[in-house]
Amino acid sequence: MAAQPESIPQDELALGIQRHQNGELREAEIIYRRIIKANPNNAEALYWLGTLGHQTGKNNHALPLLQRAIELKADDWRFHNNISVIYRNLGDYSRAIAHSARATQLAPAEYEPLINLGQLYGILDQVDNSIINLSRALNIVPMHEEARLNLWGSYRRLLPDWYFSMLNDERRNKAYGEAIRSAVNKNSRVLEVGLGGALFSMMASLAGAKDVRTCISSRCLAQRTGDVLSVNGFKEKVTLIERPLLSIREGSAELPERANVFIIDVLDPALLGQGVLPIVTFARQYLLTEDAKFIPEAAVVQAVLIESAEINALAQADEVSGFDMSALSIFKQRPMLNLDLSDHEYTALSQEKKIFRLDFKKDTFINNTQEIDFEITKSGQCHAIAYWFKLDLDKDIRYDNAPNSMRDSNQTHWMQCVQVLDKPLSVNKKQTLRFRASQRNKYIWFDKLK
Repeated sequence: MAAQPESIPQDELALGIQRHQNGELREAEIIYRRIIKANPNNAEALYWLGTLGHQTGKNNHALPLLQRAIELKADDWRFHNNISVIYRNLGDYSRAIAHSARATQLAPAEYEPLINLGQLYGILDQVDNSIINLSRALNIVPMHEEARLNLWGSYRRLLPDWYFSMLNDERRNKAYGEAIRSAVNKNSRVLEVGLGGALFSMMASLAGAKDVRTCISSRCLAQRTGDVLSVNGFKEKVTLIERPLLSIREGSAELPERANVFIIDVLDPALLGQGVLPIVTFARQYLLTEDAKFIPEAAVVQAVLIESAEINALAQADEVSGFDMSALSIFKQRPMLNLDLSDHEYTALSQEKKIFRLDFKKDTFINNTQEIDFEITKSGQCHAIAYWFKLDLDKDIRYDNAPNSMRDSNQTHWMQCVQVLDKPLSVNKKQTLRFRASQRNKYIWFDKLK
């Protein structure tokens, strides 16, 4: 909150502010109230008493004081900034944003309202707006620790941890590139949906497509992608759509006619976590021709039961140094651990099983549940189920993130997902375990059936 007052004569109010800043809060409160009693329209005294109320946790008492101060002096950025913090603490985010935005208009060179506004947008998951305001604050105070930490947090929410390893995955890029060159010709109208970077759009342009468009929902990422297109000479060859794909319609300026090649670059290590299924469903209905080619065309989910005390210990606690710590395991990692199985000690206890096949060209993607029988091939302790996916980029080109696939190609991208069981199960060779596999909008998980 703003701490420094405007220039005020050395009178009783100045004495109150001095007591306030010295931590003599009770004495300061007495002075502020005495001033307000004598002059109920003293905006500065109302402001400082409201600020003191907020600092002592009395937000409901502070709010009307700041409201009255703003009525009397509406052009003071400090008043708007501090009441914004109070509204935020009271959970009224719309009013908090309105006052914080007003503070930035009144005092564009002040960093505090910008940090406050950036934090508010972060709370509401408006990551682009959060980044814009926090960046502006750091232009004013480059080393402000709170602003830097909040900005890094927003960056991380915008781009997941695995993004750059995905971008550098040459095996994936080579497979996509081959599929793009196979699918694209001089009559191709390509639409790519991705997190950012437009890598595959540039490949499609090089392959000879007559029209290439890349759709990126984040304004900040779209701007940076525009820089990528410019520096690589594709600014005039790839159209950048700076809005969520679900808001586009055929015949709009962003997409004059339906695309006949659709490149999907919103897959994640859990396959569905970036919302690929609703994106594909929407694109088929509104943005693509009936005979459109999909890259990838489909994904097959594979799973195996594993024994691994090491992985089990990453997700939950059982016995630790002779003490039973299992009560804490209710807080274990959910829904999945994302890791490279080849980096951990584990033993496969069953054959790999095909769980789901998702056909992006034709499936309706309703919630899918089915029972899967795993035949035990090795006796041991079953700690978890590991799953991964295989992509059919077209009828001939495949890409997968199966165990050891990354090590074989010196890549670190798209690792496996591991769901640790609530309790280890003792299993014997030739025994059968039945699980219910569930696929929802963004998740895949497993439940052990009795």
